[in-house]
Amino acid sequence: MGTKVVALKTVDGSEIWTKQLPDDIYRSSPAVSEELVIIGCRDHKVYALDKLDGTVKWSFITAGYVDTSPVFENGIAYVASEVREHGEFTNFPNSRVYALNINDGSLVWQVTLDQGVYENSPALYGGRIFIGTSAGILYGIRITDGQIDWANAVVGSGSGIYSSAAISGGIVYIGSNNNKMYGIDCSTGSVVWEYTTGGIIRNAPAIAVGRLFFASSDGKMYSFLMR
Repeated sequence: MGTKVVALKTVDGSEIWTKQLPDDIYRSSPAVSEELVIIGCRDHKVYALDKLDGTVKWSFITAGYVDTSPVFENGIAYVASEVREHGEFTNFPNSRVYALNINDGSLVWQVTLDQGVYENSPALYGGRIFIGTSAGILYGIRITDGQIDWANAVVGSGSGIYSSAAISGGIVYIGSNNNKMYGIDCSTGSVVWEYTTGGIIRNAPAIAVGRLFFASSDGKMYSFLMR
C-alpha cells in the first residue's frame, strides 16, 4: 500500500521531494496550508510536513488508525481516528475527533464518538464540523470546544455512514449504507430531504453549478437541482 507523500511541480510533474512515512496513508488525503502538508497515517499518527522539503515539523499520536482526511480553519486542524483489532471495530471509546494547533500539533480538544469513523472525513461549516459513524449517527460538533451540539441517528440500526459530507446553504448532504442520500439541517440536525437509490452510497457527494452530484453502488450517477 502507499506509504509515501510526494510533492510534484504543477508545471511539468517533476518531483520536488518525497517523504517516507512508517505506515499506510492511502486512505487519507493531505490538507495543505501555506507552510504545511497535513496527513493521517495508519501508525496512529497525524503528520505535518514542511511544504518546501517534506521534513516532519510535528506529529500527533491518536487512539487508532487515521484513515480520514484532515481539514483546517483559522490555524486549527480537525481529524478523526478509529481503532480496529484484527480487522474489526473495537468498542465505542476509541473513535475520536481531534482539534490540533497546526503550528505545533498540540491538542486543543478531543471528543469521543460511538463506533468507527472508518474513512469518513470531517466537513467544516458555520462553526461546526460534521461527521458520520458506522453506527449510522451524524454528529454536529462545535469547533470552539468540541461539544456535540446534536447527534442524529439518521440511518438507524443495521446500517452505517461511510460517506464524507458536502455542505451548502446550511444543509449537510451525506450518503449511507441504507441506499439513501440525506439532506440535514446544519443547525438542528433534522432531516429535511432524503432520496433512496438502488445501492449503498459510500462516496462523498459533490456540489457545483447549483446541483448536488453523487454516485451509488447501483451503478448510477445522480444529479439534483438545489434550491
